[in-house]
Amino acid sequence: MANAARRVGSTFETDVVAFARERGYSAERLPRVGRLDEGDLSLTAGGHLYVCELKARRDRNSSLNLGSWLGEAHRESANYATARALPGHPIPILIVKSPGKSIGKAFVVQYLEDWINEHPA
Repeated sequence: MANAARRVGSTFETDVVAFARERGYSAERLPRVGRLDEGDLSLTAGGHLYVCELKARRDRNSSLNLGSWLGEAHRESANYATARALPGHPIPILIVKSPGKSIGKAFVVQYLEDWINEHPA
């Protein structure tokens, strides 16, 4: 079962990178590095660097653990910055695929404070 879930997740990551690149964005899958994981992919848009955590839900009854998943995205963004000696952290976002929907209909989730910091008044 774990291999099937990993395959679904890997396919989702590849599809999101292709979707972003087809629209002119710079995007790449990131390698898994165990407890110091740096996210599933990096994406550059509008001069901002994002570290993305991706989740492909199995079915409509699968739970949405947004808080936990966003926490994971934040930790991985910090790991990404540390591994590259960046002066600040990339913006962490969560991308969640809804079962039976296209990649373009995936949800992009972030904390309000992150969105506000990214879009100053």
